[in-house]
Amino acid sequence: MNQNCNYLIYQFRKLGGKVENIQLKRGNYGRGIFSINPNLKSSIFVPYNLMIDVNDINLINNKLSIKKNNKTYDKELINFINLYLDELCWSEEIQQDLDSFEKDLISFNSTIRILLRNFLLIDIDKRHKGSWNNILLKSFLDTRKFKIKDSNMICPFLDLLNHQMDSPKFFAGKEGISSPYFPPSNNELTINYKNQSSIKRLFQYKFFSLEPNVFSFPFSFKLEDLNIIFICNGIETNNNSFSVKRDANKVIIDGLPIAFKNNRNYPFKYFDKILETLEDINIHPSFIEKIIEYNLAMRQIMKKEVNSLKNKTSIQFSELLQHEIKSIKSEI
Repeated sequence: MNQNCNYLIYQFRKLGGKVENIQLKRGNYGRGIFSINPNLKSSIFVPYNLMIDVNDINLINNKLSIKKNNKTYDKELINFINLYLDELCWSEEIQQDLDSFEKDLISFNSTIRILLRNFLLIDIDKRHKGSWNNILLKSFLDTRKFKIKDSNMICPFLDLLNHQMDSPKFFAGKEGISSPYFPPSNNELTINYKNQSSIKRLFQYKFFSLEPNVFSFPFSFKLEDLNIIFICNGIETNNNSFSVKRDANKVIIDGLPIAFKNNRNYPFKYFDKILETLEDINIHPSFIEKIIEYNLAMRQIMKKEVNSLKNKTSIQFSELLQHEIKSIKSEI
């Protein structure tokens, strides 16, 4: 780390944060966090009072900073965050990557935009409203934010950890959030950002990752024999949690896993648990097969459209669609 990085760690500790045995280096995932001494454990702890709401950050004259006249944070914290954002977050490389990604999306035709909006809940037109400066700011903040309670927050140093799907997630406690336990290691220190599909991860974090989970697109199917409309909102679920709501003749679920590389039976068991909550409705377990076939067909349509484009993002998008198509086919 350079002198400013060491100063930032000093200031972070002074403000109540904890950082032990870490350094910034380049690894397989780009710039990331490594241990200084591979024989010692490493850790990061961010108290809640040192987290910054993403809505309080501006990008002016190509410089990230906390909005002026903000009275939420004291002067010492503002000075620390402004330097942290400038020194460790807003590099020329990051700016170029964000700019290229968002410009690639501009080339997506109206058909692809409609498919993205309807099936992946990604609205490029809405995403690109406003000045290019604000588009890049939001694109950057999407890659760094942590969902803490009901707010999206920047968590210094913890947000420098890269994602690896086999890594543990961060830990939220009463006083703040902590990195997982990092035993002595020569390898890069990584966390699992959250349960997310490969495609959603690409559009939020702008990197390519073959995730084991595949989630259902939104759908609404009418079960004629039961006079029931079964609706899925297309939200990516976490672990075994699920939500089932009843509204007149409608059954509404937040989301549904339809393929899982590490356990082929998982989507079916998950769906069975949903059906168990509907004791008065006799939905046949084979209904999930119709859902899986529908998802497969929609991804094949989407891939055909995306293949007409040849920029970096569209090529990655196409490869991730093929990854999900292959995963879904393994369930049929």
